[in-house]
Amino acid sequence: MPPKYPQALDEGRLEKAERVLCEIFEVSELREHQKLAGRNILQGKSTVYDVPTGGGKTLAFWYPLAYDWDSKDSISVSQKVALVVSPLNALMNSQVEALQKRGIPALAVNNEKDEGGQIRVKHRVIFISPETAVSTPFHEKVLKIRTFREHCIEVVIDEAHCASEWGEEFRPEYAQLTKLLARLPSGLPVLLASATMPEDVIHDVLFKVGLPQDSARIAVSNAKYNIALSVRILQHPGSTYADLFTLFPVEPDAEFPQTLIYVNNRKEAEEIQDFLRRHCPSHLPTSSVEFYHRFLTDKRKAEIAEGLRSGRLRCVIATDALGMGMDFLGIMRVILWHEPLTFLSLIQKLGRGVRRLSDLGEAILFITKASYAKHLTNNKYYMKVHTISFSFLGSSSRDEILVRISHRVGATSWRS
Repeated sequence: MPPKYPQALDEGRLEKAERVLCEIFEVSELREHQKLAGRNILQGKSTVYDVPTGGGKTLAFWYPLAYDWDSKDSISVSQKVALVVSPLNALMNSQVEALQKRGIPALAVNNEKDEGGQIRVKHRVIFISPETAVSTPFHEKVLKIRTFREHCIEVVIDEAHCASEWGEEFRPEYAQLTKLLARLPSGLPVLLASATMPEDVIHDVLFKVGLPQDSARIAVSNAKYNIALSVRILQHPGSTYADLFTLFPVEPDAEFPQTLIYVNNRKEAEEIQDFLRRHCPSHLPTSSVEFYHRFLTDKRKAEIAEGLRSGRLRCVIATDALGMGMDFLGIMRVILWHEPLTFLSLIQKLGRGVRRLSDLGEAILFITKASYAKHLTNNKYYMKVHTISFSFLGSSSRDEILVRISHRVGATSWRS
């Protein structure tokens, strides 16, 4: 029998839920989009939740749970459960750790460790990979269990754009998530969360997940007025990495802003690390420059992530393996070494820097002249980059250029 959801919610319980969430997550107040997303789920409305990186999406995930919490101490007493589909094991594990530190019982279930049988009534949040979500063992061990079906209040598909980007050959299970919903009680609300879902991606994701195209939508502009955007055409052969000299400050003792350099393969990540270490100014330790890709050990990945959070690392050269779901507040500059494969990937990477609106930073796309001609003049996505950015190769000072670009970006939205 499908669950029943109230059309009108108890305002007193909503206010109490918001107070408890603010207390647990140490925020002064919830944002309107967080409240709206949570209330939609409580009323049984599946919702597309398109909010930029750093916008506080995950707090909205727990809003429906908090509706049944009287206080921080009542979390373990409440029986409601949120099921979250997440693309990366590392992301799931970090979110579990973060929730547990705040007193919210959570568990990650993935293909690396068969923990389906370890799920207990005490768990308020269960993270699963797409592969686990559609697997027969998870269906048998969890989805068919009466207590789970009675207490599951929502399904969250985090980084939902991956269902469109990855849901064919790379991660085919993303295109099979209709299986998950078919195995759950009819009418269970779904929250599709992402920072990058233009209209065509929304249509594709809704189709792949099996939700109606007229599902509720919450969208917050992902224009970031505090990031100065530019495109630099390479002046030297790309294999020399000589154009990266421009990242070093002109003044010998000037601060090197914490920087993420995104590359398209691990070979470039390792070679750029070696190049930058060879040419570091004397006041910048070579140990403050590191590379990051999926072939590193989990321990090494954790060390680099901690180095970024603490500020010990000033520059990390990374593939796509670094970033999704991670929150590094100190990054003031993002470099894209050659164009990403898709515009969505470009936006995701830009969003990894300058997370606080009170900070100012920059993002630079380095491309070859041939790529500029091919992509930035003939491709509708890269035309967006072209229209809101220009080369840094003029004679103006860096500060003047940042101001000029910031004014220009401030009037432009990324949304398609």
